[in-house]
Amino acid sequence: MEFGRAGGGVINVITRSGANDIHGTALWQYRSQRFNARSNTAVRNNTPKAVFSNNIYGFTVGGPIIKNKTFFFGGFQEDTNHSTANYTFTTPTADGVAKLRSLFPNNPRLNLYLDAIGSLRGVYDVRPLPLGLGIDPVTGIDRGALPIGTSNTSNAYSGETPQWLIRIDHNLSDAHRLSFRYIYDSNLTTPRVMYLPGYIDDFKGRDQTFLFSDSFTFSPTWTNEFRFSYGRIGFSFPISGRSVADARTSPSFAFPTIADLGISSGIPQFRFANNWLFQETQSKVLGRHTFRYGVEFLRQLARQRPPFNERGSYTYTNATAYSGFANFLDDFSGPSGSTSRNFGAPVYYPNLFRQSYYFQDTLRATRALTLTLGLRYENFGQPANIFPYPAFAGFDPARFLAPNKVNQDNNNFGPSFGLAWSPSYKDGLMGKLFGDGKMVWRGGYQITYDSLFNNLLSNLAADSPNTINTVVTGDPAQVNPRGTGSFFSRLPTGARVATPLDAQAGVFDPDLRNPYTQRWSFGFQRELPSRLLFDLSYVGSASHKLLTTADLNPQLPTGQRLYPNLGIRRARTNAGNSNYHAMQLRLDRRFANSFSATGSYTWSRTIDSTSEVYATTQSNSQFTSVPISQGGLKLDRALSDYHRLHRLSITYQVELPGPRSGFLSYPLGGWAVTGITTFQSGAPYTITNGFDRNADGIGADRPDISNPNAPINTRAVIAAACPTGYRNPDTGACVSPGDVHFIQGTGNPTAATVGRNTLFAGGLHNWDMNIFKSFSVTEGKKLEFRWAAFNIFNHPQFTGVPERSVLGGTAGRFLDRNYVTVGARTMWLQLKLLF
Repeated sequence: MEFGRAGGGVINVITRSGANDIHGTALWQYRSQRFNARSNTAVRNNTPKAVFSNNIYGFTVGGPIIKNKTFFFGGFQEDTNHSTANYTFTTPTADGVAKLRSLFPNNPRLNLYLDAIGSLRGVYDVRPLPLGLGIDPVTGIDRGALPIGTSNTSNAYSGETPQWLIRIDHNLSDAHRLSFRYIYDSNLTTPRVMYLPGYIDDFKGRDQTFLFSDSFTFSPTWTNEFRFSYGRIGFSFPISGRSVADARTSPSFAFPTIADLGISSGIPQFRFANNWLFQETQSKVLGRHTFRYGVEFLRQLARQRPPFNERGSYTYTNATAYSGFANFLDDFSGPSGSTSRNFGAPVYYPNLFRQSYYFQDTLRATRALTLTLGLRYENFGQPANIFPYPAFAGFDPARFLAPNKVNQDNNNFGPSFGLAWSPSYKDGLMGKLFGDGKMVWRGGYQITYDSLFNNLLSNLAADSPNTINTVVTGDPAQVNPRGTGSFFSRLPTGARVATPLDAQAGVFDPDLRNPYTQRWSFGFQRELPSRLLFDLSYVGSASHKLLTTADLNPQLPTGQRLYPNLGIRRARTNAGNSNYHAMQLRLDRRFANSFSATGSYTWSRTIDSTSEVYATTQSNSQFTSVPISQGGLKLDRALSDYHRLHRLSITYQVELPGPRSGFLSYPLGGWAVTGITTFQSGAPYTITNGFDRNADGIGADRPDISNPNAPINTRAVIAAACPTGYRNPDTGACVSPGDVHFIQGTGNPTAATVGRNTLFAGGLHNWDMNIFKSFSVTEGKKLEFRWAAFNIFNHPQFTGVPERSVLGGTAGRFLDRNYVTVGARTMWLQLKLLF
């Protein structure tokens, strides 16, 4: 009950304190590409190793200021990483660039793109991916396909992260202790992202925290702890000084399959927050009851620049026989393509006040039975109401400019119940089963709440009419197969009066609530011979009112919206639910005879309809495949993006035999091996259509299954020039739909449409290991050497999501796991002096 906020999750950071003797450490760790292997992906893409030198060094020292009274502890660590970072893009091949120059000799949009990619030229394994250029709208000549492939480039990378802390502890008396702590953490990374050469953004961060703690013991049964902390969090994503001048003013251009142009429209960004936190906690023992209760108050004053689309952006979409890039060159938007730009004040101030109260009673009911009852109340405030228009105003256009607010969520009460029963039987069958205090049964139930995270406010800040978000949407395919013409000149150039036709892509439901989770568990622990401890539990949870993004005004096939007098209305709602069930098993072997180990196994299932309010790697969209109002949640209910059926983790420590004294102890004694071995099922993921099949303006569509018996990695897209109406984009040949597993879907989903999260990435099979050696230098001084290897056997980990778009992607790589290998072996060396 004492901890809440993040759904009950707890992160506990403990810092050491000084003592009556001076103690300390000095550390140096070295990492380099010399120790690392190349991943299978790097080999296949012909990507060289990133050359880098990563040095981590630091020290700690603590001791007395006044013996038995006042103590200090301090530390410093610097992480410096300098390397050549490698980047891979999908760009036209050399033949493709020549073809483009021939077909579009005086095209300003082509010149803009070729200037940006510079000398990058794509290469391919089997055949280039054909990016359809379609029929020339002027001459009527079929221009065929643009060959594209992967291209590699490198850039200098630098990361600097100095950290330090100071702690002072003072004993006013045996019952009264004061503590002061200051932590500084900085990070400067360049580049953070390289979109194309010359289009770069960086990361700059600095966090500072001061803590004052006052602990007082009134009596052996009554204690009090007061904590006050001040923290300043600050970070930014500026456009790098290494970018070309055009990067600071040019809009961004997004295309399917081929590399985008320009820096993300949401850059630059920054966030600064000043947090004042007050916590008061008391513990009181009364007979068989132990009461623990307290309060927590947080005041945050913040200043932020959200992803504000100040320079503007274009999104070009695919059309039948024309790629989005071809539409860009011919100056068409593509069906439902768009251009947008924000106008107004890009900085906002999301201040908030958060308060929580809790009470917990732990009752020793009997010698063997302990019961715990508790209640926590949390009020997170509603920082969205700093905006004049934070809530969805309804479907009446007349209410669009009427000031509104999000209703306060004031009933976040979270009860909890727990029990621990440890029976004692000394003989007989019960004695063999339970033992004399060697088994404990545990169970519990709890409701916890989660806060609304900051990115939601950043999106809301950019919504009209909080700022003027001008969106020009291209015609749908039913009106114009290639969307709107002369689209390059449609970028909004000035602010205008807000109207109900403006887009709202992050507005809040006026009754938005904090998500909550019900958790329950039941299991037992049993002490076994040979220093073993066996633990078996059932753990379950059900989360409700999870955040979702609902398209409240979807586009219809006619090109109009459901409410034609309103623009895009995509709201943050509480429509999501999920459940989790797991069997968790653990076997511990306590350290003895130079060996200890722990094995943990989880067998679980997680189900939901949407796993995030934003897009995830597995689903690739923040939306359901059809709008929620049309049954999208029911249609998409399936395994969660976070589902992992099996997970087994084994940790171990072995002290190797060897001499403990004498000369031979230096080379042969003091060696130890520790490691973590992990096996995990693959993540589920969703096949994507690559085309807005139902013309609702959202690309969360899935393809159809044509022949379920055909190889899983076969596909076909609509091709009017083929007698069969379909073409295999991997071979370029016309095919019958019955020859392939997946085909490009059109219209609304049908019974043949593939479900959400029906395929699985590869599993994890990983061995991490440390080899450790301790040297005695002099009395009170010791030197430690450590060699650490992650994925020591360099086992290919096919855990990433492969290319899975039926319409897009690189030829020959559809559902090919070989191009998503992650986790190649990495190693580092460390020396540590203890004194």
